[in-house]
Amino acid sequence: LNFNFLKLVQPVLIAAVAIGCGLTVSRLYPKSRWIWNIVGNVCGVLLIALNVFVSSNDHPVWDKEPKFYACVSIPCLCSVVIALGLAKVSCRVPGPEAVAIAVEVCYQNTGLAMAIALSSFEEDDASKAAGVPLFYAALQVLVLPIFLLLAWKLDMTYAKRNEPLWRGIFISHQPKGSTEEASVIPAPSSVCSRSSKNSEEVQAANDVKEVDLEQGKGKQEEGPVKE
Repeated sequence: LNFNFLKLVQPVLIAAVAIGCGLTVSRLYPKSRWIWNIVGNVCGVLLIALNVFVSSNDHPVWDKEPKFYACVSIPCLCSVVIALGLAKVSCRVPGPEAVAIAVEVCYQNTGLAMAIALSSFEEDDASKAAGVPLFYAALQVLVLPIFLLLAWKLDMTYAKRNEPLWRGIFISHQPKGSTEEASVIPAPSSVCSRSSKNSEEVQAANDVKEVDLEQGKGKQEEGPVKE
């Protein structure tokens, strides 16, 4: 493979500058964040389309040897299992946070990997290299939704497993309140078995607070009772 290390640095620097500019603009103009979010998503889709076009010319991703699919699939699948297992074995991380850790470990920035593959190799080699992040991107889009559905049904998320699926997707179930209230206090090893209940206790406490707030608002609207 003809590899150019100088070209490897170029997309990384461009990504770093883009992240810095995005954070600065978001800080100065918070109301326009949704616009730049759409722009970023559109650019990501265009980059994937470019990668599909380049890799499908001479070395399409669907025409590889079985070992290619095995080598690219193993990191994606093992990362979910290992990350979730380590998070649960630590006995200090509740279910929802363990699921979030597993997703973050598995989900990779394939857009940056595609840019590096296209710019760091020559034309023929770039077509071969671009197939790796392209297939990984398709694989994680398939693996993560299945994993999240299983985690939801096993009651490892803030969304309850008896809720409708659309509520779990479109409605936020993150704990409300201060960071200290939502955080999990590390438990000693002697009471490690109780750590799995932390997320349920936090959610129950938040539900009670919401009920109290609603009752308080109702009393304020009624006003003082006249004798």
